[in-house]
Amino acid sequence: MHLQGLAYQTKCICKPTKRATSVSIARCFAIVAVVLTHYRPEDAPAWWLMMIDGFHKFHVVVFFFLAGYLYRKKDYVDHIKRKALRTMTPYAMLAVVGLLLKSTSGLYVQLENPVARQSLLNIIIYPLESYVPLLWFLYALFIIFALYPPLEFVLKNRMLVFVATLLLALPSYPNMFCLSMVFRYLPFFALGAAWWAEPVLTKEWMLVHSSVSRLRQRRRSSLSFRYTVRGRW
Repeated sequence: MHLQGLAYQTKCICKPTKRATSVSIARCFAIVAVVLTHYRPEDAPAWWLMMIDGFHKFHVVVFFFLAGYLYRKKDYVDHIKRKALRTMTPYAMLAVVGLLLKSTSGLYVQLENPVARQSLLNIIIYPLESYVPLLWFLYALFIIFALYPPLEFVLKNRMLVFVATLLLALPSYPNMFCLSMVFRYLPFFALGAAWWAEPVLTKEWMLVHSSVSRLRQRRRSSLSFRYTVRGRW
């Protein structure tokens, strides 16, 4: 009897939820968008450049939204340790790999972002101006992970935190410590966190989605009926 109960609990835990499936689908779209935006051949047609420019505008937003959606309240010190391990460790490792590759290839070809003494310092202070500027995402994500819990602690409500981040995004910020990117994408992180915490948002979205699906189904049924009637006539 105990084993049956344990098996039932295991089955319930392992069963994927609708939210988990939606997050996985969104991740797949974002990953595909990231891959496409980094493929810019010299002879690419205009329509391709327009399409990947469109992808470029939303794929970073999706990643920050999903990071907020998956955020869970924990002990702050433990939270910082975990996020530093998951974001800053790969940041440092990729920076070292980039340093080795660019130091070697820079001897033979001209690089857009060469390794220099200032660019080495920029890895810590100005990530957007370093020799690996594409890694700013990991740096900014860690700063956001560090900023969000205090905001939530003070305001208590995640929707209020989202509104506060919108106000914080209004001023212009320097590139130092990636603050310009941090406050640009912090509202999307806060929106994702609020979306998970507020069931009303999810219910309203599901209602809108179901309403659109019903309208599409009715339109298809109407078109099918018209074609059937015309064929018989």
